Amino acid sequence: MSDLIIKKELLEKLCKKIQVKIPELFKIWHECGYDEGMISQYSRNVDDHMEDLIADMISEAEIRKCAIIHEVKMISKKIKAMEVELDIDGSDRDNPPTERLIEVTASLQKKLKHLEEIKDKRIYQANKLLAREAKVCEALGVPPLGLVKNVPSEEELMQFESKLAKQEGELIAHKTTFKETRLAIMAMMNEMSHVPTHEFEKLVCVDYENFIFSTSNMKKLRELHSDIEEQLRAAKEDAKNKRQELFKLWKFLDIPEKKCREFLAVHSGYDIPTLNALQKEIKRMQELRLENISKFIIKLREDLQHWWEVCKLSQEERDEFRFFNSQIYTEDMLKIHEIELERLRHHYEENKKIFDLLEKWEETWGQMKEIQRRSEDPDRFHNRGGQLLADEKIRKACNKNLPKLVNQLKEMTDEYEKKHRKLFRIYGLTVDQYIEQEYENQKVELEKLKVETVARKLISSDNSNKSMAKSPRKSPRKNLTAINKVINIGDSTNSMDKYEQFQEHLEQREDLRSTLLVETIEPRKVKRKPATPIKPSRKHSPNTPAVTPGNRDLSTPKLTSTPRTPRLTPAPSIRNIENNF
Repeated sequence: MSDLIIKKELLEKLCKKIQVKIPELFKIWHECGYDEGMISQYSRNVDDHMEDLIADMISEAEIRKCAIIHEVKMISKKIKAMEVELDIDGSDRDNPPTERLIEVTASLQKKLKHLEEIKDKRIYQANKLLAREAKVCEALGVPPLGLVKNVPSEEELMQFESKLAKQEGELIAHKTTFKETRLAIMAMMNEMSHVPTHEFEKLVCVDYENFIFSTSNMKKLRELHSDIEEQLRAAKEDAKNKRQELFKLWKFLDIPEKKCREFLAVHSGYDIPTLNALQKEIKRMQELRLENISKFIIKLREDLQHWWEVCKLSQEERDEFRFFNSQIYTEDMLKIHEIELERLRHHYEENKKIFDLLEKWEETWGQMKEIQRRSEDPDRFHNRGGQLLADEKIRKACNKNLPKLVNQLKEMTDEYEKKHRKLFRIYGLTVDQYIEQEYENQKVELEKLKVETVARKLISSDNSNKSMAKSPRKSPRKNLTAINKVINIGDSTNSMDKYEQFQEHLEQREDLRSTLLVETIEPRKVKRKPATPIKPSRKHSPNTPAVTPGNRDLSTPKLTSTPRTPRLTPAPSIRNIENNF
């Protein structure tokens, strides 16, 4: 229904009512006997009343309109402030309203209520996040940062929640690390029987529920773990050293092995009581050692002699330890011997690869020397077991391996000399000098072996000749004595000179000469061809052909000719042996 119709109906109703009521009013006035003047006055009063009523109603409506307009303004102001607080774009709010005031008021009230709901929701979320932050920061031992605004925006809430999630992740990581580290610390403490004494140790091990996972506390926790780990390592090392020291003391004191095993079975760990027990036993053994200190020094000297041999020290190097023959037996003297023994052990362990390689070279060189020695044996060709083939195989292997071993030794000793800036010595010699000396000694030994072989053959030949005919000269025993005087078998350095003297002696002694000696000693002399060659009768010589009864003159005890006999295969020369290396 339009305003015009409503207004028209109102006017019609008012006219009808006035037309009905005014006559009644006049009738009453007439009945009351009012004169015309009074009636005229009352008529004017009615008009005034009607006008005042309409005016009052209009005024009241105007006041109502102003109230509505004011309410719209107030609501709009609140909405604007709310939009600023909530960081919401309100660009559509400034547009002139097309609705009527009541509808505008209702719309604005609805919008204001929506904004208030958004604000309450954000405040609730912010309070919830702030509570979480307070809890996390308390556990991490850091002050909470909070929010800049009382009513944060959605973006601010998201950023704050993301940051809070990182803090919670950090807290979880710290708790996990704390749990693992605490268990490790407790385990190590139990191994050492260590009781927490410091305040932080008690906080970690006992009052761990109140532990604050701050950066400083986590750093202290890691330091505590490192300290306990170092203490455990030191305890293990200390226990190991104490047991080693006990082993030495027990060995020196000849403590029964059964008692040693029983003690170690009871004190097998490395906790504080065990370390105290080991230290107490060491002290007791040391006191007992002081009572028998001379015995210990003598034992240490025996060990020193052993390590001198192991480290291959020369006599000059051994004599540098001038306390070896001292008759003073004190604790200081014992300590000096222990230090020297430890130095030798350290030298051997540090250069064990060199010593192992040297031992391998000596073993291979020993095999080579044995092969060379057997090559000088004249009876080697009578072997039926394939020894010659085996010797040749060993010889080839030695010729192949010895140069490699020598090169490796030189490389390793060069590294040692660069590192320590001193020569690596073997019995006072460098590696080159030591190997060269071994080669020279082998040359002398081979020459000596040749002389001994010749001497044995001469003696064997002389004995066979003496069995055929008696000699008017000295007895064989005296001949042997003369030979021994000429050839000193134990002196290898002058073997060639003795050999020449032996040749001169044989030239003066006709009874000791034989065909073997002629072939061996004088191969370059031109022999006269006998007029009547007769094969010598050598019944026991393996190199002489058998003589039949038909061609042997039994009535002639003495040989009239000296036919050529088969020569022994010569041994390899020293020069060839040297070239092999």
